[in-house]
Amino acid sequence: MSAKLNRYSDLGEGGPVGVGASSQHNSGSDSYGDQAQYRLRLYTSAGFSPDGIASLMPDDFSRFFQLKATTQSGENITITETGVTYAIGGRGTISVVGLADLAPAGTPVNAAYVEDHDNYYDVILEGDLNAIKALSAVRMPSGNGYSAVYNTGGPGNSPDAPGAAPGPFTVPSQDHSIPISFDLDGARQVTFVETDGAVLRNPWNLQPVGRLLGTAVEDTLTGQTILAYIDPQDRRFYSSFEASSSTSTDLPGRRTQLSAIDLIDIRKVDAPNGVTVSGSLSRSAADDSILQWYSVSDDEGTVVDPLSGSILKPGEPGYAEAASRRADLISDNTLALTNSKIAPFSITLESGSIYAPLITNQTSDDQYFAFDAANADGFAHYTGFGANGWGMEDGYGGGDRDYDDLVVRFSLGV
Repeated sequence: MSAKLNRYSDLGEGGPVGVGASSQHNSGSDSYGDQAQYRLRLYTSAGFSPDGIASLMPDDFSRFFQLKATTQSGENITITETGVTYAIGGRGTISVVGLADLAPAGTPVNAAYVEDHDNYYDVILEGDLNAIKALSAVRMPSGNGYSAVYNTGGPGNSPDAPGAAPGPFTVPSQDHSIPISFDLDGARQVTFVETDGAVLRNPWNLQPVGRLLGTAVEDTLTGQTILAYIDPQDRRFYSSFEASSSTSTDLPGRRTQLSAIDLIDIRKVDAPNGVTVSGSLSRSAADDSILQWYSVSDDEGTVVDPLSGSILKPGEPGYAEAASRRADLISDNTLALTNSKIAPFSITLESGSIYAPLITNQTSDDQYFAFDAANADGFAHYTGFGANGWGMEDGYGGGDRDYDDLVVRFSLGV
């Protein structure tokens, strides 16, 4: 569990339409108007509730939580009630307004109250800035007059009902405190919204790629500025951070630490119409090269020559020719890219196989495989860049070893 405190803003509140009505109109300002000056957001990775099923209520702060603050003289102040003004020494005052990010504002608070059951709860605060800065922790006593909470399941709201399954299915919380992380200047608040579908990403750092259109939003409360961009596929997106240009990223040379790349393993995927491999690739090289995929029988790169039926391992005579013939069996299996550019790609592969990349340098006609023994120079021409990402060297002997001659990042879909 974690706790983050920032100045209240409606920026980013609400949820996508597909999430449902319960995530709409349930923000601090929806429920408390101008009293919502600060937001202490509590995050729990598994979600929690009073019994694993029921909802927290807007006035439940005193049932579950305490806030800890310290005066200038070192005196500890414990904040336990909603609607009570607490003096924090000479630093000013704080009061808890209530809980938010629950059900839509105005929902009757009764046994039928149902919150959105996401992983967030907001403690809405008002008070003086210096007093707010004196806060240090959220405590959940979970006993001695305070209620425990449960992750999803719990004992349920009627564990003794006839026919009820024996429980509880999750255990009650214990007395614990969570330190408060401060972000009053909004430096760690990020906004990113794709409005026209997934946008192009820089395959090296996964930053969205786009041309700046201008400022979309300036939030006067947090100071956050949200910029409007459009990517090379004419898909618009909004971001509070600077997007990547469509120019490929130059990486430092003489890389010595290499790692194996992720092959495309779709042996166990049931997809009669094939698996879509899509993503982005970038080129930072003088020589023109093309990327193809070819099917292999195992993680070691064994191929079956479609012409002779021979089973060949990397390094054995005829391996490169057999791999090329396997690549030629795949439709639309040639990807080329202009130097210094980032571009999208998409290809459909038949399920039931493993696929490995094959790079052909169009200038030298040299071919480079993800299996070192298959390369004429015996050199490792590929290195992994995290999940489903890799870079390669397209020159004999490894060139400058920056592994950015071609950088690829992909995902799978059916």
